[in-house]
Amino acid sequence: MSGMTATRAVPGGRRMRVTFLLAHPDAAVLATLVACGVFFGVFASGFASVDNIKSIVISAAVIACIALGENLVILAGEIDVSVGSILALAGFAAGPVAVATGNLWLTLAVAVPVGWAAGVINGLIVAWTRVPSIVATLGTLYVYQGIALLLSGSHNVVSVPASASTLGQGSVLGIPTSALVVLGAFAVITLWRRNTNAGRDLIAVGANRRAALTMGVRVRRELIVAFTLAGTLSGLAAVMYLGEVGGMQTSVIGTNTVLQVIAACAIGGTSIQGGRGTDLAPLTGALLIGVITSGVVVLGVAGVWFQFVYGALILLAVARDRLWLSRKVS
Repeated sequence: MSGMTATRAVPGGRRMRVTFLLAHPDAAVLATLVACGVFFGVFASGFASVDNIKSIVISAAVIACIALGENLVILAGEIDVSVGSILALAGFAAGPVAVATGNLWLTLAVAVPVGWAAGVINGLIVAWTRVPSIVATLGTLYVYQGIALLLSGSHNVVSVPASASTLGQGSVLGIPTSALVVLGAFAVITLWRRNTNAGRDLIAVGANRRAALTMGVRVRRELIVAFTLAGTLSGLAAVMYLGEVGGMQTSVIGTNTVLQVIAACAIGGTSIQGGRGTDLAPLTGALLIGVITSGVVVLGVAGVWFQFVYGALILLAVARDRLWLSRKVS
């Protein structure tokens, strides 16, 4: 009888493992990514070409880099809508350096600290005032936009030398350098999040801030670190963007970059309400957005539908979160 019971328990255990895997947000978005790739590969001529796939990876890398930082902010139960403006600010600060010197390291030495400083300011405002993060960063969004316009003098940064464009156009063994940089940043953040007290406490802050305070978690420190990393990664993404397009246009200041970044985190599996999500979410979400955007372009759909798609993806992600919470409560 015991042998029969054990035999019957194995399939049940397998079913539980399969159900858990399918319910995992990473598995869901990866399945969606594969499905979209197959769909566009069949119905969109030229979508599956090597050049197009490489283009998707390069364009998704910039969004993924920013989303890695935004994901930390969302996990802490906050939101940062200024990351697109930080990208523009860092780009216009570092762009002239890239053009004048053609030196990648000097370009990074300007862009990354600018992004870091902007992130620190966001973190200090949110951590030490009672202003909601979406309001605080909406204010800094316009401040950073204004500074970026002042730095640009209403002129585009153009003709960035190839020597300073490695992060956007270079490759190693056929793999885009930008993708390798994002994977490196992902590895560092994942190790920090899972192997340090500060990294692990980030989830506690987002899940239940009052309980986190009771447990002795330094909430203000966690918030400042999250916003600082978001700004720093936006500064790094600015160098990737400069290399990808060969410059920085003033039009980027008013783009919907932040919408794509938040959508990447949300559809990747991170709860907009905070306290729940995965480190992989920004990467898979950004790649899914890149696949959908490219597929829509190849199919010849008007670009006006892009914002509709991004908004719909965010709404679907929120609906998924509500469904998950309702099941958990029941």
